[in-house]
Amino acid sequence: MTTAIRVASIAVLENDTITILENAGLVSPPVNNKRKILSSSILSSASFTPTDFETADITDPETAIEIPTHLESKEALGCIGFSSERAASLWDCFLNLPYDEDMDDDFETFIRDNVEYLDEDAKTVNDDWTAILSGLGINERLSAAIMADEYEDLRYTSTCKHWIVEAVMEGFAALKNLNQNLKAKLEAENAVTEPEKPRRDNVVTSQVPATTIDGTLCPTADNCSTNLWHGTTQSQARAFFDEQTGEVNTAIFETSPGDLSRRRLAYWTPQKEIAGRYASWLKHKVPVAEVVLVQVSIANKFVSSLGQTYLWAMDGEKMNPVFQEYVWHCRRRRAVPAALKWHSKQAIVVANILSGKKVDYKRTDGWNSIKSEDLLKAKIDGEGHLAVQWAFQGNEAIEAFEAHCRSRVWIHEYGSLGTLRTDMC
Repeated sequence: MTTAIRVASIAVLENDTITILENAGLVSPPVNNKRKILSSSILSSASFTPTDFETADITDPETAIEIPTHLESKEALGCIGFSSERAASLWDCFLNLPYDEDMDDDFETFIRDNVEYLDEDAKTVNDDWTAILSGLGINERLSAAIMADEYEDLRYTSTCKHWIVEAVMEGFAALKNLNQNLKAKLEAENAVTEPEKPRRDNVVTSQVPATTIDGTLCPTADNCSTNLWHGTTQSQARAFFDEQTGEVNTAIFETSPGDLSRRRLAYWTPQKEIAGRYASWLKHKVPVAEVVLVQVSIANKFVSSLGQTYLWAMDGEKMNPVFQEYVWHCRRRRAVPAALKWHSKQAIVVANILSGKKVDYKRTDGWNSIKSEDLLKAKIDGEGHLAVQWAFQGNEAIEAFEAHCRSRVWIHEYGSLGTLRTDMC
């Protein structure tokens, strides 16, 4: 291992892609290591087309979007959410790191490490979220998106550092995949007169119902199956669903801690409205990313074969102490009490979602502080409902779920590269 000066050698856009865009008058020359792509509606993926989910807080794609010329650069750090001062400091630090030729993709690790190093974090309204954002050098755009009043209830479903890590890493992934996405779109436009090649991925449009490869319509809710949803980015969706083999990898969606485990789990919701709100907020935080809703349809007979437990937050008009204590321990990365371990051994856990704005995680008996107002709400068909989440636990259950999901996955584009309505920010 030696100390060496690194250079910003990985271009966000390849020369042949730039040439095509230049010939169409869609890209500007680089200025200060950044360039603008015009008519950014071309950045919608060829594999994901718009659907009829509500996107009232997202405008049509903006006429120009600024991107860095190089992936590993000070400008890229600014694009994904760091202030100009912090981006310059981080870039200088990265340039002077001991260089190991055997290490690949270490810039992503470097970015993540420089968010996660801070011991302090913010979880509730009593914590100083602004101090965490400022301490990590997050710029005004990303700070405002994380702290947006409209998404306050979603914000308290996890911690400040969790949302920062999600935003900067998904922003970097979007830049990393931008050239591939652009080439796919441009090639699709150039081949518009050619017969469409069959694809294993499932596409939804607002005009034509989605179908699988064998022609099965994208399912709606019925008595025989349950639809589960997850709001994410196109990059994550592609990592989750292999369009060539049809295989899925739920580990891509795993996070920790969560409501149902101190360890990593993938969380789903049967309420597309909740997944849609997460996707909408994600678009605010990572405007350079293409945001999607992932839908899987699972047979109720399959669910029954695995077995499940329910952790509902309310017992009539009172809080359910089992939910309170179980979720409180998981959020604190603690083992659940012995009396509650039975729930952690079940294949599927179905529960309400804790927002936790005023929960006292510091007290040893803080689970008593969870109140009904700390529960995430969903507005469905104009009526208020408690939000619901599903999680599959244990290797056997997760592997069974992944096998069951083959040919049962649909990807819905939620928002292509674009900007946000100013009156919604």
